[in-house]
Amino acid sequence: MGEILSLQWQDVNVHKREITIRAEKSKTRTSRLVPISTRLASILEIRRLDPEGREWGPSAHVFGDATGQRVKSIRTAWENAIERTGLTVQLRDLRHEAGSRFDEAGVPVSYTSKILGHSNLGTTSRYLNIHRRGLHDAMQKLEAHRPSVAQPLHTEEEDAPANVQPSSEPPDSKSPILQ
Repeated sequence: MGEILSLQWQDVNVHKREITIRAEKSKTRTSRLVPISTRLASILEIRRLDPEGREWGPSAHVFGDATGQRVKSIRTAWENAIERTGLTVQLRDLRHEAGSRFDEAGVPVSYTSKILGHSNLGTTSRYLNIHRRGLHDAMQKLEAHRPSVAQPLHTEEEDAPANVQPSSEPPDSKSPILQ
């Protein structure tokens, strides 16, 4: 949440469609680039203007108050939104949801990890619970690699001559099939 609330317009490049999270404002103290989705680009275009219709300056906070100053907390706004919608979701759930959407779209875990700001892949793996998806992906890759699906075995009825009926008696214990 701190990264979002501290985001300033100098960190947003709508033309390149990316946001820079500066090291001094990140939880891990490392800077990173985060691509801007089409939906976020639209929201940023709306927020780009101050209440008087002028473009915000580079030091104004993107999700700041009416004067461009940093908002300390959005707890009240979040609680009001939850109350109006009747949802029982916590703010941190949105981060999990975003990560899960990247995962469902097939985005490599290493990229999802960078976007979420995790310093190691193990955190992202636990965060997204991707183990099950990885197992299913591995099986699909194996099946796609196989030249063809195995054909079912022939039954005795198919192998028997047309004029001979299969026996209903149990096979002889000396039969080569049972040895």
